[in-house]
Parts: sequence; structure tokens; C-alpha cells
Amino acid sequence: MRADPLKLIGLALALASIPAPWFTTGSGSVGLLDILVVFMAPFYVGLGAAALSIVKEEERYATLMAGVLLSSSPAYAYIAVYEMTGVRPLPAAGALMAAAAGVLHIVSWLRSP
Repeated sequence: MRADPLKLIGLALALASIPAPWFTTGSGSVGLLDILVVFMAPFYVGLGAAALSIVKEEERYATLMAGVLLSSSPAYAYIAVYEMTGVRPLPAAGALMAAAAGVLHIVSWLRSP
């Protein structure tokens, strides 16, 4: 069993985005754990799908699901931060890493036979 390096890098980026600041506002930065869990559910499900796609390589649609959920989770987080603070946040490293992780999973899905 040989894991796809794009999936491994994508999962590593997604895991690295957890402690990183996701957004910056006028009063500081907002991390993943500062955002309501309801809005971050796609991110957590995407992490699970990413791990499943690595463990079970024949699960092509788990790779696609991980890509879609991880790449769209910064949008949900943006809405949550905007609703909580009333300030338009600027994306920081965590949101960009999550989006990049999703893109890597989608590229892996497109490359698979």
C-alpha cells in the first residue's frame, strides 16, 4: 500500500491549520477553536474523509469529499467570524492552509484513474 503524496501533504496541511490563526480582525487573530463548532463541522468531517481516503485508497469519493469540505471550510469560518464580530476578517495562514489542503485532495482525485 503506497499512499498518494498529495493526500499526505493535504492532510498534514489541514492538521497544521488547527493551531494556526485562521483570520485577523482589527482586535487580533481568530483561531479555529475560537469559531463555533457548528460552522466548522465541514472542516472536521473533511479531516475524517481525508484520513479515510489515505487509509482506504480505493475510496475515490472520500478524496473528493475531503477536497470539497476542506476547501470550502474557510468560507463557513469567514461567515461565522463576521457574524460573531461584525468585522470583515482577513484570511490568515490557517484558512489558507485548509484551502490548500482541499485543493491538493481535489488534484489527487482528478489524477486518480
